[in-house]
Amino acid sequence: MTDNADKDYFPVMVQKYIEKPLLIHNRKFDIRQWFMIHQTENSLNVYIYDGCYLRFSGQHFSLFDFDDYIHLTNHSIQVNNLTRTSVAQKGAHEFIPSSCIWSKETFSTWLASENEARDLWNETVFPQMKSILKEVTSDSFEKEGTLRKNTFEFFGADFMIDEKLDVFLLEINKSPDPAANTRIQRNLFEGITSDTIKVNFRFF
Repeated sequence: MTDNADKDYFPVMVQKYIEKPLLIHNRKFDIRQWFMIHQTENSLNVYIYDGCYLRFSGQHFSLFDFDDYIHLTNHSIQVNNLTRTSVAQKGAHEFIPSSCIWSKETFSTWLASENEARDLWNETVFPQMKSILKEVTSDSFEKEGTLRKNTFEFFGADFMIDEKLDVFLLEINKSPDPAANTRIQRNLFEGITSDTIKVNFRFF
């Protein structure tokens, strides 16, 4: 106990675990969504990129096993999981590759295949993500109270979905590492870079 007395402390946030997440092929996943905040002298603009990707855990989900490979989806964790598997089927949405990454398009196809061909990505999931980001950024800048002219910042928001298709924000990362570990991520980041230049060029 005395060892802890000399340690530096800082604020932490404790989140309730999502006990009934939406599972795909019995695997847990989260969604990484990129967005940009651009400020002018008189306005705050939030741009959500029309693209995202899913990150899967490497093992089947269980509340009774606390293995990191079951509950954490970070690439830095899963890259060391030598037991992660991939079984190819007919369509991309019918299996999870060894990279543990899905595109938005593959996820949208899977959602439709599980829900009578309904476009639940555009009807339910993405609208919730946009609403959450709008509320979070608005509240944040209301508290800050100042705008910095002609500045912008990238953020990576991580979301999870429960079995009722309710969306939860896990965290937002400022200037996240754009590591392109898969073709899906590389294509996404190329599009983000191009669109960022186009958007910011309009303000100069």
